[in-house]
Amino acid sequence: MDASSLCESTFVGILVLIVGLPLLPCVLLGYPLLGRHFDPLIRERAFPDFWLGLLGTLIMRPIGYALLVVVNPDWEKIRAKNSHRDNKGVDLVAMYLRTYGGIDYRNESSWLQFGFSLIYVSSLLLIVPLGLLLAPCSWSG
Repeated sequence: MDASSLCESTFVGILVLIVGLPLLPCVLLGYPLLGRHFDPLIRERAFPDFWLGLLGTLIMRPIGYALLVVVNPDWEKIRAKNSHRDNKGVDLVAMYLRTYGGIDYRNESSWLQFGFSLIYVSSLLLIVPLGLLLAPCSWSG
C-alpha cells in the first residue's frame, strides 16, 4: 500500500474524524474541568510549564493533569526509587516531585474528571500514531 492510496482511503478519513473529533472539545474543556480544580493543589510553581504563559495554563497543564489522573502515580515509590540513585548529586525528578508530587490525583478527581481524562488521554494516544501514519500524505502531491 503506497502513501497516496492510504491518504485517499475512506476508512482512514473516518478514523481521523473519530479520533480527532474529541480533541478540540477536550482542549477547550481541559482547563475548566481539570486546571481550575488541580491548580490550587500545586504547592510549588517552579516547574517550567508554569512559565509558558497561556499555552502552559490552558493546554499543557490540563494534559498533564489528565495523565496524572489516568496513571495515578505512587509518589512514595518514586521518591524511594529516586533517593537510591548512584549519582547522588543529580536529582532529575526532584522538581517534578516538589511541584506535582504528593497529590492523589485519582481520588481528588470526580467521576466526570476521571472520564474526561480517559477520553482526553486515549484520543491523544491514538492521534499521535495516526498522525505519524499520515505524515507521508503531506509530502506526497
